[in-house]
Amino acid sequence: MSSSSSSSPQPVDKEGNVIQRYHDPSWLRLVAFDILAWLLSVTFSGFFREIRPRGAFRIPKSGPVIFVAAPHANQFVDAGLLLGQVFKEANRRISFLIADKSMSVKGIRQMANVTLSIPVKRAQDNLKSASGEITLDKTNPLKVIGFGTKFTKEAMVKGLIGLPKSRGNTEIAEIVSDTELILKKEFKKTATEILQNKTPYKLADKINQREVYEKVFSHLAHGECIGIFPEGGSHDRTDLLPLKAGVAIMALGAMQHSPGTDVKIVPCGMNYFHPQKFRSRCVIEFGHPISISSDLLEEYNNPETSKKAVGDLLATIEHGLRAVTVTCPDYETLMVVQAARRLYTDGKNLPIPLVIELNRRLVDAYQHFKNEPDIISLREKIFSYNEKLKAVHLPDHAVETAQVDFIRNLGILIQRSLKLIFPFPTSTPRCCLVYPCVYHR
Repeated sequence: MSSSSSSSPQPVDKEGNVIQRYHDPSWLRLVAFDILAWLLSVTFSGFFREIRPRGAFRIPKSGPVIFVAAPHANQFVDAGLLLGQVFKEANRRISFLIADKSMSVKGIRQMANVTLSIPVKRAQDNLKSASGEITLDKTNPLKVIGFGTKFTKEAMVKGLIGLPKSRGNTEIAEIVSDTELILKKEFKKTATEILQNKTPYKLADKINQREVYEKVFSHLAHGECIGIFPEGGSHDRTDLLPLKAGVAIMALGAMQHSPGTDVKIVPCGMNYFHPQKFRSRCVIEFGHPISISSDLLEEYNNPETSKKAVGDLLATIEHGLRAVTVTCPDYETLMVVQAARRLYTDGKNLPIPLVIELNRRLVDAYQHFKNEPDIISLREKIFSYNEKLKAVHLPDHAVETAQVDFIRNLGILIQRSLKLIFPFPTSTPRCCLVYPCVYHR
């Protein structure tokens, strides 16, 4: 039988475009992925004093999963931490969406290829200087006035217009003439101030992301995991930026293109404390997986209501992220709040809006009463309890049903013994050099 007759037909989307087939990575590439995940975990455990995963038992052990993480503080640290923790806790491999611009950086390209990352071209990375100068209309902040410009030839509807030195960009809604165009959204305040006077500008065409979506759909259809930071860019704020619609389109589109695919969305809260300092702390909290109902999928399949379906799912994802990103001034506050929340809910699954409100009230209450003797005593007990759990490798949720596992405990003993033995040869000379100083002191 010929190969052509034995092969299954290529899947196509609703527009008749062929969807790229998914190619299983070779065993060598998977081994390289596993080694890199381990190396990242070791590296970050050296930089951070503690990397604490919470709720990792909620990660689905099989099936397609989209991990959505926020706030996005650092393009590479966030991805490395999340990749390592998910691999360690659930033995799942995440393929991240990465800016195509980063693939040109030596070292990053090789790591991205090993981790099966999917490059994404972004319009803002293609901004180029254009003819003339621009300013904003004095009465309408959405109207751009050009001087010596050629908007009809150089600009594109749904393309980007931006300022030099990355001072801001926004989407073009309408091109009226060579010297006038309408924006979809206003520029940010800093850019608006610059545009009060004539200034040079840049333009970029709209990018068709169909190929990226096809790769994501195919990846999810084969039960793999995708990682994405839906805020779109890194920042140093503790609160969330508006989420991009792409994550919702990926989840709904994958289920539409491959009927029977049940995509789960796992919100991941990246909580850092003094991230600029060496030996700081990081807490990654995994929320309850978000399921997509058949009604929402039918709504997405209808062209008249597809935008509403995307908006509804995006709102659900945002609520899920807010439930796992608790705005706390320090690590100790977060630990107390998370312990109090678990005690209060007694392991029950509360509606996400209620979890968000409960987090807010617990933070406010702790900040108000944290110097009270009873609260100080409670805080000390919580930290002591957490240290005991860490010592026996036991998550909080498993305490009530925990049983003695000889094989698992033996594995932990061997692992810790190796960690103690391997550094010994390199630390011995250092100890010999330092000992005289300590002895004579």
